[in-house]
Amino acid sequence: MGYGDSIDRGVGQDPNELLPELPDVPLGGEAVQIVAGGTVHGDHTCALLRSGGVRCWGTQTWLGYGTQEAIGDDETPEQVGDIPLGGAAIALTASGSNWCALLEDHSLRCWGKDANSGILGYGDIFTLVEYVGDDETPMDMGPVPVGEPVQAVFMGGLRTCVLLDGGRVRCWGNSDGGEIGYGPLVSTLREPPDEDLELGGKVVDLAVGFDHTCALLDSGRVRCWGDASDGQLGLGDPTLERTVSTPIEVELLPECD
Repeated sequence: MGYGDSIDRGVGQDPNELLPELPDVPLGGEAVQIVAGGTVHGDHTCALLRSGGVRCWGTQTWLGYGTQEAIGDDETPEQVGDIPLGGAAIALTASGSNWCALLEDHSLRCWGKDANSGILGYGDIFTLVEYVGDDETPMDMGPVPVGEPVQAVFMGGLRTCVLLDGGRVRCWGNSDGGEIGYGPLVSTLREPPDEDLELGGKVVDLAVGFDHTCALLDSGRVRCWGDASDGQLGLGDPTLERTVSTPIEVELLPECD
């Protein structure tokens, strides 16, 4: 929990009664954003500080410090300090055991467990047992080769998507169910592609789920792609294919004459 001990807190207690009694997690600065997550391999929390520093803690050993040590059990995030990113961060996102930080120069640094899946964007250079952040830092890896300034970054499942100038979107990572949106022949991209997704307009926001993605256009329209098995793409037809590997418009409202 970041308190520098291994004491469980809040188990079986009413959160409304517990929260006023808890001390602040010693971060060493004011937090402006927080992300949390985990897998069967352990749990984590990360905070983006107003200073632009990122501090992570939890049981995982690829938190970005390059030490292979869990953080928060016998030390606090304040004592460990910032993850070496190579610059100040302005945004932070996570999925499972993976993280990306957008730096103030609009470059991207990513780290975590699933490097082999392509979610981190550093290319086809990892085996299944190689991680980023365990024996190297995000600064050591350098910027993810997007090729141009990133305006916003989103992660979900085993993929990463970025919003670029002009409302353009690119995604990479694992796409067994069409989740990265480049068609049925593209199952995995281990580094950022040069090609924008065909979305039919400028994108102002993205929602990246575990196995599907939706884009909000500046026209107010929505386009989604990925797994459609539970109706999450809003297609309204259970007879359609289980996956949609290119963006398709979601009919939100009837057209008015």
